Amino acid sequence: MDKFNIPKLTPMIPYIPEIKNHKLAEVFMNLNQYATGTARPGLSVMNLNPIEIYLPSFEEQKKIVAEIQKIEIKIAELEKQIADIPQQKEKILKKYLN
Repeated sequence: MDKFNIPKLTPMIPYIPEIKNHKLAEVFMNLNQYATGTARPGLSVMNLNPIEIYLPSFEEQKKIVAEIQKIEIKIAELEKQIADIPQQKEKILKKYLN
């Protein structure tokens, strides 16, 4: 795994957006702990420099995204099946109760 500091996480570093966004979301949820100032807390580059983000290699990122895409396809298929269930139920009720 490669290690990057937030200010140095630039487009020059190879990453897949889904992976970078996931890792950054983890960090951004905890940024308040790095804020300084009382009346109007803010973040400075000096405070962000020590934060390290670990990203898998580009090849590993591709594998991760491929697996996630397979899962997302399954989720979409299952959501469609779930959405169709009330109609199926209604057909059965009409068939036997009418």
